[in-house]
Amino acid sequence: MLIGLLCLRIAFVLIEFNRLVDWQDPPGAGCPTLATPLSLWLGWAKFVRSTKEQISVSMIHCRAAILLSSRVSEFTFLSKSQLMNNTVRHVEYLFQNMLETCGSELRIRYPALKFQLWSYPVGSLTTYQGHSLGIECIFPRIRVDIFDHIALSIDVCHLDSVPRINADVVSSLACDCEISFAKGCFSSDEWPSISEESLSALQKEMPNMIGAFCSAVEQGSILAS
Repeated sequence: MLIGLLCLRIAFVLIEFNRLVDWQDPPGAGCPTLATPLSLWLGWAKFVRSTKEQISVSMIHCRAAILLSSRVSEFTFLSKSQLMNNTVRHVEYLFQNMLETCGSELRIRYPALKFQLWSYPVGSLTTYQGHSLGIECIFPRIRVDIFDHIALSIDVCHLDSVPRINADVVSSLACDCEISFAKGCFSSDEWPSISEESLSALQKEMPNMIGAFCSAVEQGSILAS
């Protein structure tokens, strides 16, 4: 990577130098000699002085070019962080309104139940490098030994390499409502990679997942009543 950045800097400087220096042929053919007329001597002196000034100005611009290109490595690291943030924001943009609308409707329908929405990073200190957003319904204690809740979550992982995504409905209640977008996957490494196709497929699947979540909430409310 360092060699590539160094080559990029050198190329940047050479291109900038070549652009700034207005290369022109000196007046007359060849270098002046004792037999050269005075007018050509004066032309040569003007040419040398002009070229020296151009080179001086060009070196100033080249130093600026080197300073600018020295930020390439910083940009490389920032771009990875920015890419991670952009991926998360894009996923939130596509799905957060759906979750908020679902939560608002369910709060009106089931005022005795508690609904929470979340969006936060997961595994930032591990190779998982993920983010999770979703909605959760928490029921009153149906049994003392069970924490009764239902959750619809959308999870992304490996944001710093090949981002992958999954969504599922999970429940601690005895109801047949669980559903997963990444069917048949046993680990996050097998989830679909984030692409226009996978995001579009998840958007089409979300009504079914929200329906499964609402169905689970309905069953849970009966058990909790």
